[in-house]
Amino acid sequence: MVLFAFVENALAINVDQILKSVPTVSWELVREQKHSSDFFTQGLCFNVEGVLFEGTGQYGASRLIKYKKNSMEVERSLALSPRFFGEGVTVLNGQVFQLTWRKNRCFVYDATSLKREKVYRYQHEGWGITHDTSSLIISDGSPIIRYYTPGSFQLKKVIAVKVKGQRLPLLNELEYIKGKIWANVWQTNYVVCIDPKTGEVTHKLDLSALDTLQKGKDKDVLNGIAYNPVNG
Repeated sequence: MVLFAFVENALAINVDQILKSVPTVSWELVREQKHSSDFFTQGLCFNVEGVLFEGTGQYGASRLIKYKKNSMEVERSLALSPRFFGEGVTVLNGQVFQLTWRKNRCFVYDATSLKREKVYRYQHEGWGITHDTSSLIISDGSPIIRYYTPGSFQLKKVIAVKVKGQRLPLLNELEYIKGKIWANVWQTNYVVCIDPKTGEVTHKLDLSALDTLQKGKDKDVLNGIAYNPVNG
């Protein structure tokens, strides 16, 4: 799993109490990768061949980036119009899906060339996106996660993410791993594991130790989860 951290201080919202009873999963830092601090990472994902894609945000700076395999060297990079704030990305069936924050657009590109092929619309903010091979799975910064049909962008179902009945807000970047949805909780050091059948948070990662590795006053926050299916 690859996690990058980007920008801003924690919001004054206490998710610690909500997640207090959720079991914590241990983790190990195995490697650090150099990464441009100019990129405001909003989405990360690997395709089935293990190629990394990144979506970045900020008006006038949003991009879709494809890296060379087993490398952080950029192979292709595509700029979004300055009026769009790029958000999450996922790759499914040879296509890249990239959300926008408040313009209700999902751009679809050819995963090889990054040529834009389609544009879909939705009626909520766009934050994180992943897929379970049959549905696109999207967050909007609330406790709600929506499922869409990839070929038509028709809404299929909605789940509410909760801990013992209490809804968990600020769900952001998503990744689907072995039948579970993983989400970072925006502006915190938590990544949560969600049962897609019930919406219940079953486990959490506490990555506060990564925060302590940062030096200086302008600390970043976790934003971006990618699971490499080639090596796990």
